[in-house]
Amino acid sequence: MQFDSGTYDPASVVIVLGGTLPSGYVSAGYLTKSAAQELFTQSGMNGKKWGVFGDSCTGRASLLSTWQTAVTQRTGMTQVFQDGISGRAYGVATADPNTGTAGAIHGIFSHYGGGNGSGACDTSGISNAQEITFGCTAGNTLAQTVAGLDVLLVVLGPNDAGALASGALTLGNFGDTLTSVTQYGYVQNALTVLSSANPTMRLLVVGNPYTSNGGRADNLLIDTCLETQCAALGIPFLSMYKKYGLNEQTLTSMTQDSVHWTIAAYAERYGPMVVDFILANC
Repeated sequence: MQFDSGTYDPASVVIVLGGTLPSGYVSAGYLTKSAAQELFTQSGMNGKKWGVFGDSCTGRASLLSTWQTAVTQRTGMTQVFQDGISGRAYGVATADPNTGTAGAIHGIFSHYGGGNGSGACDTSGISNAQEITFGCTAGNTLAQTVAGLDVLLVVLGPNDAGALASGALTLGNFGDTLTSVTQYGYVQNALTVLSSANPTMRLLVVGNPYTSNGGRADNLLIDTCLETQCAALGIPFLSMYKKYGLNEQTLTSMTQDSVHWTIAAYAERYGPMVVDFILANC
């Protein structure tokens, strides 16, 4: 394929197979891996430090090598923090979702000593050793843990949808706080705590796609709650529910168990979508 070196007009593109280039045209090659990496440097993301805070979809070791690796490779950032606990949600029907047994659905900050992450990190109660893989040093507070991050992705929501469907969670309304004991209040609390832990890092939120955790209405309500609370706090939000393409017809082919995506789906769709989201907001 050749481009007219004088005009760069798309209409001037010609393809010559085994022929001689017309006058005024130059050959176009392809980017080598090193040249592509240079583009990341130009984007300003190369070498920055990022982390992820979420549930089993961020903590399962077999999946870490797909979507999280895709983010690292395609942005040029270095991942220094991964905190993923199976069953984690923003909160369920309890007066304080920041306390409780580590790994429990209601203990969003439980292994940081509860109390909004102000205590010492203790991961000993988490049953799956592959979940918190790196970046969580015993004895550190949440603020100390994320102090060196440039970008933090919060990836939660499916377990909230399941709790809402079961009746263990009350949705609530915009304006609710932690003491309201509602999803809107839990989300407001969690995002405020994470933002306060490192005000200089870029906090980004990835929402829940459609899964078998809850029905379509429950998943949509959680998505709307996240979008609303993020907008109010000035935090960029990626609606996986509205953009990922999971529904009743595609759930079986694109997931392992109607909740967790296949390795291919993580690598080829989820990861690239997250990359685009990061680059558009950092």
